[in-house]
Amino acid sequence: MEITKTMAIYFSPTTNTRRMTLAVAKGVASVFGTQLHFKNWARPRMREQDTVFDSQTLAVVGMPTYAGRLPNLIAPSLKAHLKGNKTPAIAVVTYGNRDYENSLAELVDLLSNNGFIVVAALAAPCAHAFADIGTGRPSDQDLMDAIVFGQQVGVNLAQVEYERQLKRVAVPGDPAAPYYRPLKADGTPANFLKAKPEVDAEKCTGCSVCVRLCPMGSVSINPVSGKAEIHGVCIKCQACLRGCEPGALSFTDPEFLAHKAMLEANYTEKKDASYFPFTIDAE
Repeated sequence: MEITKTMAIYFSPTTNTRRMTLAVAKGVASVFGTQLHFKNWARPRMREQDTVFDSQTLAVVGMPTYAGRLPNLIAPSLKAHLKGNKTPAIAVVTYGNRDYENSLAELVDLLSNNGFIVVAALAAPCAHAFADIGTGRPSDQDLMDAIVFGQQVGVNLAQVEYERQLKRVAVPGDPAAPYYRPLKADGTPANFLKAKPEVDAEKCTGCSVCVRLCPMGSVSINPVSGKAEIHGVCIKCQACLRGCEPGALSFTDPEFLAHKAMLEANYTEKKDASYFPFTIDAE
C-alpha cells in the first residue's frame, strides 16, 4: 500500500509518551520516505480542533496510562476530534512501571470506532510521572527498539495490496473496565482526587512556564502577587513541576504521598515493553 504521510499524535505532559510515539513514527516514515508530522494533544486548543486523516496517512497515536486506562479528561477529546477514514494506525501507550492494564485496549477500541484500522500496538514502560520508579526509561535502547518496531510495521504495510489485508490488532485488556484505584502501603484506598500542587511563594518567580505547560489550563499568574496559582482541575500529570526550574511547586497531600510511597515500595522491578506487530495473513 502507499503511505504518503506519517503523523504522530500524542498527549505527553512529561515528554516520555512523545519520545516513544515519535520513535515509532520515525521508523515507519523511514520505510516510506515520508515527512514526519506531529500534533501535540497536550495543548488545550489543539484538542478542540477536528483532525481527520485519509487512507494514505499512517497515524501513530500515543497516550499515557492513568490508573490503568487513558486519562479520563483527555480521552473524550480524542473521541470527539480525532477521525480517520480507513486510516492505518499504530497505538502506543506508556505506563509508569506498574501496569498498562486496559489503556492499550481502550486506545485501540477508541481509534477503531473513529475510522482507523489499528494494525499494530505497543505498551512501553517509562519513568513514572510522580513516583521514583522506571527511572531512566525510555532508555536509548527502548527508543531504538521502538524505531525498529515502526520499521517492521512499515515493511509489512508496504507489502499490502488489498484493504482487506489490514486487520485490527488483538491486544489484552477491557476498554470498558473500571479505573485502577490507588492504594496506600497498607492496602487501603488513597483518595487524592482533589490534590493540587502547592506553590512556594518565596521560590516562585512568576515566569509563567507552568501556565504554558499545564494541559488543563489550570494555572495562572496572580496579577497582584505575581505568583502562580492553581485554580482549576489537576490531573497530577506533573508537567508544571517538571518545568519549574526554581522548584516552587510540590505535592504535599498526605494521601497522594502515601500512594507514591506504595508504588516505590512495590514496583521497582524493570518491566519489558509489550509489542503487538502487524502481520499479513496469507491470501
